[in-house]
Amino acid sequence: MVIMGHVINAFGIHGWIRIYPYTENVDSLLNYKIWWLGNVDRPWQQLHLVAGRSNGAFLDAKLKNCNDRNQALLYKGLQVAIPRDSLPKLP
Repeated sequence: MVIMGHVINAFGIHGWIRIYPYTENVDSLLNYKIWWLGNVDRPWQQLHLVAGRSNGAFLDAKLKNCNDRNQALLYKGLQVAIPRDSLPKLP
């Protein structure tokens, strides 16, 4: 997996999260519908992206089955990764 950013906080009250992306283009993560969230302290879990938008230097995202702020806060501090085989092939 390739680490593409990390969750900095919940965003709003409807289960959105705010991501600090490590990508050149803020909205690059929106090209991938399946994300993996985790870190050294918490096991990695596969999550499905439902919606997202860039917000300045950040990315706001809505994940499937994350429907309120309390659920979104559980993801705070986790890294966002994409499987390496999902990335575009380089020439």
